[in-house]
Order: sequence, then C-alpha cells, then structure tokens
Amino acid sequence: MLRRLCQTLVAVAVLSVAAPALAQEETEMSLAEAKAVADEVIVRGNATAYFDVASEPGLPAIRHRRSGLICLLAEDPQASSITVYDSGLPVGDDVSCSTQLSGNTVTLYATRYQPKATDDEVVAGAVEAIHKNWQNVKQYEGGIRGPSKDGLPPITGAAFLAERDGRKLYTQVMVATVGDWGFKLRITTAEDGVETAQSLGAGLFGYALDQAQTKPGKD
Repeated sequence: MLRRLCQTLVAVAVLSVAAPALAQEETEMSLAEAKAVADEVIVRGNATAYFDVASEPGLPAIRHRRSGLICLLAEDPQASSITVYDSGLPVGDDVSCSTQLSGNTVTLYATRYQPKATDDEVVAGAVEAIHKNWQNVKQYEGGIRGPSKDGLPPITGAAFLAERDGRKLYTQVMVATVGDWGFKLRITTAEDGVETAQSLGAGLFGYALDQAQTKPGKD
C-alpha cells in the first residue's frame, strides 16, 4: 500500500524523495479490500454522516464531504481513526483523521472556523499545545518542508524536536486555507526520521490541498 501511496503522490507532483525511503508491500490490495478498510474506519469513528469512502486499488482513502479533505489510510484499519470534535462548531465542521504510516503518525484536520481564523493563529495554537504537552521543546533549525506543487494556497507552519513519554521525536505542523476551510497537517516521527517525515508530510498535505481545491466539498 505504501508503494501505491507514493505513486499517487508522485503523480500529483507533491512527493519527491519519500518513495524510496518507505517500506514496500509485496502485494497490492484490491479495490474491494481498500474500500473495506476505509468503510471500517468511517464506521468505527461514527462518521458515516460526514465521510465517504474514496479508495482506489491498493490505496484506502476517505473524504470529508463538507471540506473535500482527502485522508490516505494504512492497510490495517486499526492504524487509522477519525475524530469528529465537539468544539462548539456545528457537528462535522471540525474533524480529523489520523494514520500510522511507516513509523510516522500523520493527522489531517479540516475546520470551518467561526469566526474565521488566520493561518498564523492556527499555527500559534498548535505551537502552544506542543509546548504545553511535550518536554524539552526546541525549534527545528531546518524549518518545514512544504509541498512543491504549483497552484496551492500559501502554507505556513513550524517544526520542533522534543520529548514525549521518554522518546525523542520530531513533530511538524503545516496550515493552509481553502475557501471557508482551514486545513492542518501534523506529522510526528522518531528524531532520526526527519527527512522521511518532511517528505511524507509535504506529499500528503499537498495532495489534500490539491484535492480540496479541484474537488471542493459540499454541505
């Protein structure tokens, strides 16, 4: 599945070097199997009113109807989850999907803020949460690596080296706005996995933004 994931991201010109760094599966899931994975994740997240199956052969995926957010999933449905937040916004206007991919924890968020928040405000909130919940937080000197695809909205973010539960980790956040929706990616990995995490994060966020622009959601 990871091979298929990388091929998909390359096809939309948002992933440059992650493909050779990721583990390869010997077999590819059928379309029926990929759809079954996505369906299980949606049902387990009590999210049938907000997400649809968007799988392709070898590539489980789900789509948030309102925002158009696409989330690519691991082959194991237990490695992925959906959260529909009770944040005071209309139910379904603040959601996320999280997936474990090759040692990386990837979470994509879609939020229709009321009142509308700036990207800088969203990044500031994420940075505040990292400093509050993690230990020995230090800004990563290499900065973030954003998607390389042309035509995407402006992207801002931050990256840190920090410790949590005794583990030394790298964590990165990227934020962008498409229409009324704020999109955010958070990716976390071991401290020695920075290059792969940056490439994978750039690819996944670029793909999600591209899909949200070309196939916008509907209420």
